[in-house]
Amino acid sequence: MLDALPADSIGSLRGVLWHRCAGSGSIDGEPLVEVKDTVPSRRFYELKQLPPVTVACAYSGLDEDEDEQAYGAIRRWMQVRGYRLAGAKREI
Repeated sequence: MLDALPADSIGSLRGVLWHRCAGSGSIDGEPLVEVKDTVPSRRFYELKQLPPVTVACAYSGLDEDEDEQAYGAIRRWMQVRGYRLAGAKREI
């Protein structure tokens, strides 16, 4: 994706939107990159504006056990405050 965009239009933010596919139930991820300027539309990528959201943040290293601990902490934080997921997870 980065090779397909003009280098001077690429911002510093990179991430993945994680969601569970309704049909198969499998987890799917869509990579994202911040763009600073208007970029040309191409058939091999889609340009979308992410809506603003209220988020919970946690950090973990590359270890899968740390990932699960971070997600567990976020789930507990949401439950205590009465929050629920309303869309795809944004992992940066």
